[in-house]
Amino acid sequence: MYHNLKVLVICLLLSLPLAVTGQGTGDSPFSQFGIGDISAGGNVRNMGMGNAGISAGHHYFVNFANPALLPNKKTRRTPRENHTYKYWDYYRNKTIDSTVKLDFAITYQNRSIQAANGYEKSSGMNISYLTFALPLTKTWATALGIQPYSVVNYNLTYTSPVIGDSTISSVNSNSGRGGLYKVFWSHGVGLTENLSVGLESAVVFGNVKTEDNSNIADFNVRYYGFQYQTAYNAISFKPGAHFRREIIKAYYDTIPVKDSLGNIARYDHIRKTKSTGVFYNIGFTCDLNSSMSIRRDLHLYIMDNANRIVMDTSLGVTKYRTTLPPTFKLGFSLDVPLKWTVAADVFYADWSVYHSGFVADALGKSYGINVGGEFAPGQLKLKSRTYRLGFSYVKTPVIYRGYQLDDISISIGGTIPFGRRSLTSPILPRINVALIGGQRGNVNQFGIREQYFKVQFGILINEKWFSKSKIY
Repeated sequence: MYHNLKVLVICLLLSLPLAVTGQGTGDSPFSQFGIGDISAGGNVRNMGMGNAGISAGHHYFVNFANPALLPNKKTRRTPRENHTYKYWDYYRNKTIDSTVKLDFAITYQNRSIQAANGYEKSSGMNISYLTFALPLTKTWATALGIQPYSVVNYNLTYTSPVIGDSTISSVNSNSGRGGLYKVFWSHGVGLTENLSVGLESAVVFGNVKTEDNSNIADFNVRYYGFQYQTAYNAISFKPGAHFRREIIKAYYDTIPVKDSLGNIARYDHIRKTKSTGVFYNIGFTCDLNSSMSIRRDLHLYIMDNANRIVMDTSLGVTKYRTTLPPTFKLGFSLDVPLKWTVAADVFYADWSVYHSGFVADALGKSYGINVGGEFAPGQLKLKSRTYRLGFSYVKTPVIYRGYQLDDISISIGGTIPFGRRSLTSPILPRINVALIGGQRGNVNQFGIREQYFKVQFGILINEKWFSKSKIY
């Protein structure tokens, strides 16, 4: 336990500088639209499977993509009549999840921007999430966490003639840095042996600093421009549901019926069922975002040739309220417990309802599909590894030059257990890794093609804090 607590402290120390210094995952010109690049919202396991996971939970992980995946389902106390179980211990919840979990991950991303007249590379690192899950009863669990909600990171430069004197040119730049975070508190309850529901309550907040400035190599003025400091605040709720059931195989068994003398009088055909060991899952979530408050502070500044500020004037504060669109997600998956999983998710969000109140937001309807799976070849061994593969296609809400931006990516991932077991750590800690490569846009339509390579690295710790006392 103390070894794992050391790992916990290291995780917290690693996350503090990233949270304090802000979000940075490399420059992306597309992050200037709306509230920036929207976070995928899953854990490292989900990202390794193409970000699929609305229906595909796992007892070792904090399944915060769907709050209904947090709890255990209710226990079946007696077996079904005329049924042969393959995992009866699973139904009796002998393998019930009663561990406290800490899941932490960071993201490193490298971006390559290709334009018609140039090429640029950038990179950055940021916290992916930090979550803590706690079982309150056998069928009730809660989770707390923080994760990025969106990221703004761009820097655009261009040259234009000065109005009124075409012989003088100015070098103009538009830049933005910052983003939004989401702090959430989720609860999940198992209603039956097949159905569970959950609710996530979250606060979305953050700041974005943008600058529009010009550099004129003449007179006594070198730089002048506008600086915008924008603060965002909103409250969101995400209800979720999850249905899980085993695929049953039916057959007929012939049973002889004897008379009073012990002779076979007839044969009865009785319908029986048996387990296949394969489960199907259906999951659903809906982000019910409330209105968002936006506060923008505008400054005008002028610098001379010695880089001294000769004017810094506040032009006032503007407040505005807008609406974040609801996001609907539906998932379906098949799995054999602790062996393999195949999952697919679809989602939809109409971002055309979002208006910042300051600029014309060219946003449209966003939708996509995420497909992936995982395989654990040695699930019965304490240090068995898990391998993952996924694909994702997203029609982002960004509309530029009359075209809507696509985001296509593939991913691979894995889990490696490490450390040693103990009475308080019945499940080994795990290192989780996901590698994602993708592309957004193309030069012909958007004038820009963005290719990215993302690495997510996480540590998952399971601790058993609560145990019933035994009398010997």
